[in-house]
Amino acid sequence: MPALKAEALRPATHDQIKAVISTRFALFPQPQRNAQEWAAWWADYFDALDGLTPFAVEAGMGAWVRSADAEFMCKPGKLRELATTVPSDNRWAKAHYRAQKATAEAVKPEEPARVSGPNPTREEIADVMASFKMTMEAKDPLLKMRSKFERPSPCARVDNTGVSAEMRALLQQRYG
Repeated sequence: MPALKAEALRPATHDQIKAVISTRFALFPQPQRNAQEWAAWWADYFDALDGLTPFAVEAGMGAWVRSADAEFMCKPGKLRELATTVPSDNRWAKAHYRAQKATAEAVKPEEPARVSGPNPTREEIADVMASFKMTMEAKDPLLKMRSKFERPSPCARVDNTGVSAEMRALLQQRYG
């Protein structure tokens, strides 16, 4: 595992940085420079990308190429920002993660504490359950809401004649 982690975090060499950036020269043509100018140009990139993995540098350049602002070669600071924020395809980091997951101990749930001693009687269990049911009914979150919306039915109960007793009494009162 330490070897996988070391490989996953190994910083890019100057040659790797040059390889990643120079593959984009066809897309972003560079002016003619002499050896000193090239050395100064590369030094800025080496300084800005110091400590980053080659996978991160490649991911940053890929993000720059896909960017709408990519008319010219990416500046060193912008490339570092992209390389540190864009997810990279670091195969060593993935291998390290998988190895960690494979070797990690599974977390076992704690077993409930066993009570030693005599088993409770049926009456004791019934008392506990009755108390529990009363407590749970008191905590019913829908109880208040149900009572708030319970209203008498607007429909009267009718008998086999199709008229309710209340309606029959009202008709008797009005029409005799």
